[in-house]
Amino acid sequence: MKYLFTAFCLLRMCFLLQAQALETLDINNIIATVSSNGELFKELKLKTDPDKNLMNSTSLWMGGYDPAGALHFAGQTDFSKGHELFYGPIDADYKSFDYDLKYDKVWKLNKTMIEDHKKNFNKPGYVIPKEIKEFPQSNFDKDRAFTSGLFLFEDLNHNVWYEPELGEYPIILGDQCIYFILNDTKEKHSITKGDPLGFQILGMLWGYQSSLESVNQTIYLTYKIINKSNNTYHNFYIGLFSDMNSGDPGSNYVGFDIPSNSSYTYSANSNDPLFGKTPPVISLMNMGNSLTYINDRHKNWFISYTDPISTEAPETGSPGTVNDYYHYLSGRWKDGSRIATQGTGYNPGSSNLSNFLFTGDPNDSSPNWNEVSANNKPGNRKSVQGIGPSTIEPGQIFCLNYAITVTRDVTGDHISGIKKMKEHIQEVQDQFNNPLNLFCAVSPKTNTFDENGNNRLQIVPNPASHKMNLKSEDLITGVPLIYRIFSTTGQLVDQAKLIHSGNLEIDISDVPAGMYYLALTQGALNIKGKILVMK
Repeated sequence: MKYLFTAFCLLRMCFLLQAQALETLDINNIIATVSSNGELFKELKLKTDPDKNLMNSTSLWMGGYDPAGALHFAGQTDFSKGHELFYGPIDADYKSFDYDLKYDKVWKLNKTMIEDHKKNFNKPGYVIPKEIKEFPQSNFDKDRAFTSGLFLFEDLNHNVWYEPELGEYPIILGDQCIYFILNDTKEKHSITKGDPLGFQILGMLWGYQSSLESVNQTIYLTYKIINKSNNTYHNFYIGLFSDMNSGDPGSNYVGFDIPSNSSYTYSANSNDPLFGKTPPVISLMNMGNSLTYINDRHKNWFISYTDPISTEAPETGSPGTVNDYYHYLSGRWKDGSRIATQGTGYNPGSSNLSNFLFTGDPNDSSPNWNEVSANNKPGNRKSVQGIGPSTIEPGQIFCLNYAITVTRDVTGDHISGIKKMKEHIQEVQDQFNNPLNLFCAVSPKTNTFDENGNNRLQIVPNPASHKMNLKSEDLITGVPLIYRIFSTTGQLVDQAKLIHSGNLEIDISDVPAGMYYLALTQGALNIKGKILVMK
């Protein structure tokens, strides 16, 4: 028995000493890595330039105050300095070998693999791929309730259990995706030193293979986050930290495009040592979330700091305390002051304030605020794009969706890529099918969807049997929109493209009786509501 125990301990030690599970999304012209510990984009490259890394790291930041006034926060920057997000769902026993074996991994799935499984699952000699067979669903651990309903799958016999041997399969977005599961409670927070939130995070990195250059150089990042704690969090913010590199990391500028809700990094060098005269622009677009509305500029933020700490303005340098991290996430400098619309953006006495840093375009001839016109000193910029404030209740589920696009204008210069980036972002938005509703539909009883879309969407009559009239002040007259109707299990039931002429009517006569989610998409705007069809 002693020898068996020793062998088990050695086996566990060897397992834990192995590198974290790492996979690469490579369906299109972007190569992007993700690890089981939530390390995103240690490498992000173009296949056409495989020796030039465009990103060092990207990670969720999130924080809010509990009823007692304590700040809870999770955030990661340089992964070599530690972690505050950890692999796997929230569990009472993180130290079990079984837990490590099952969750220190990521799941890479291809659309072609799933289609092959659907066609051949019941044919002699067919072997179910490991990625499909071990997809983390409810019967992956029938004796442990915490795994129930992790990700969406096609439940063909409607018995809740995931049974790939009967032809059931994971539901994915795009032509290829990588699923991962995280929590912030497995270990102490070693970077921000913030108290854990008790959040479980389900993530998916995905992309399309496309003939469009814009889509073929875009990848998407979708999160579904569950508050597993008993705390209600107030003044809660969440967003993405990103360390992008356009060529030489020490010679970067950043900016923010308000119409598309996109932050971006570009080179300050007219002749970059890595890319020459035409370095790429890397953009991060907020494509929708279930906490705020995409055009609610009062609850969207963008700020950037320079690493290392600037001797000229230390309040604009790397964060050191949990309050520093929280201030950056909420669009403020380390001392809590707002962004000033001049120079570097740091001027505590200014009355000209903004939620976003550097909203102008250096390509425009008219005066605007950007890093080129401000003659700022280039540097190693680290960006934080935040959402909030919000209140998060126990058990609440909310979702986030981002797009990362790499654009290079090989016929221009180091700033002309920004203009092309905006064109590419518009194309990506036009091609985009909003996955937010599908990804969250696994838990229809949560407040991810409310009855009337927070009064943003008026639906009359509701219930209805044949036609419904839709009205929202957020919709723009004369601009095309797409409406989609989803079942409560996330299946697309109906969709159509319409021109909003002021009186928006949809025909539901072919929709069977039942409860559904209605989603309207107009450009970057996403509005949702719940409808009841009666026959």
